[in-house]
Amino acid sequence: MAAVLTVSKYEDIIPPSLDEMIKQMKKPCTWEQILVLENQILRELGFTLTVPTSFRFLERFSRISPKYNSAMDYAEFVIELANYDFRIVFDLTPS
Repeated sequence: MAAVLTVSKYEDIIPPSLDEMIKQMKKPCTWEQILVLENQILRELGFTLTVPTSFRFLERFSRISPKYNSAMDYAEFVIELANYDFRIVFDLTPS
């Protein structure tokens, strides 16, 4: 339940409440037990839930410099193509 709670907080727009989750358990436990386990999970992961991707970099860069719309569209296209075939960007050097 602690892992489900962590994922729902990270992925869902409106995560379910802890009370709702406890009601659905076969063997209910307390709030404190779930929160302690959630804390242990996050500590074990080093609070690193995802890695930065090129798409997130592009998304951030487009907010900083919105005047390059056509270049951003092309860059997004290349990133999407790279998801299908990594050889497309394998020979490119980092900027």
